Amino acid sequence: MADNSSPDYKTLFLRAEAEREREAELRRQAEEREAQEAELRRQAEELRRQAEEREAQGRVRSQPTTLEELIKGCHDSFSRPLQVGTPSRSTKGSIPPPTGKYCPTSLRFWSSCPVQLQEIYDSVSTYLQPAGKDAPRLFTSLLVLNELGRRYSSRKLRSEKDLEHYERTAVEDHVHDIITELCKIPDARERFRLGDGILFENHENLLQTSEESDAQLDESSTKHPKPDSFCIHRINDSTNTLITTVEYKPPHKLSVENLRAGLRSMKLWEEIVQSDTIPKSDELNKDEKLRYNAEQLTCSVLVQKYHVMIQA
Repeated sequence: MADNSSPDYKTLFLRAEAEREREAELRRQAEEREAQEAELRRQAEELRRQAEEREAQGRVRSQPTTLEELIKGCHDSFSRPLQVGTPSRSTKGSIPPPTGKYCPTSLRFWSSCPVQLQEIYDSVSTYLQPAGKDAPRLFTSLLVLNELGRRYSSRKLRSEKDLEHYERTAVEDHVHDIITELCKIPDARERFRLGDGILFENHENLLQTSEESDAQLDESSTKHPKPDSFCIHRINDSTNTLITTVEYKPPHKLSVENLRAGLRSMKLWEEIVQSDTIPKSDELNKDEKLRYNAEQLTCSVLVQKYHVMIQA
């Protein structure tokens, strides 16, 4: 007689296999949940890190800058994006010949200029960014610089007024701030002979005096519009001492190419002013014509500037 109580191994095997598969599926699901939770934690951590980074960047951008940060910020925000408008859509007119004005006798290359400028910058840095110490944060924040730069990057220089506004925002205001801070340091104030600071002032009164003198020098000469200029004064108590003058020449009237071709060491009075020879266009090749016109234009600007300096 067969033993009906013997186990059904096949059924038991299939049941055990199904249990293993169920347990394996449960483990897989658990591992998947853990992986999803880990990914969510990673994403949350990344979002937190990004938020902290944005907050840190916001703090950096909104805090006052050091001298080095200010200079780099101005370069990135103003100088690099600067664009020049096409001549056809810019102010008209040309640079007039400096008739009846004082003229330098010669031009010489200032070979030591880069070295002297670097020495001045290094000297300023010893006061405003001393080595081995945390540089003081005294100047306009990157946030403000970037916003001003964004506004100006959408504009192109097309006139003397455009250049004036640009120079005031990108250069003069920050130079004034730097000198103001130097004036707070007695040693720096004495070393650079800053007095109580500097003042950028419109050139109108000085130009009026200059024009009156021009009329006396040459009453028959044509009266040209005033150059777009301003004065830089050193303040001492209630006294203002003129240091120098600045004139605006937009790049569509005086280009980099003109300056490169026209500026050279020369006996300006003899070679340019007293020269009675005007070369004929058909006698000059393209490069010679460019050089001649560039020299005339560049020297006109230099003489005009020199005249105002002497008058001042």
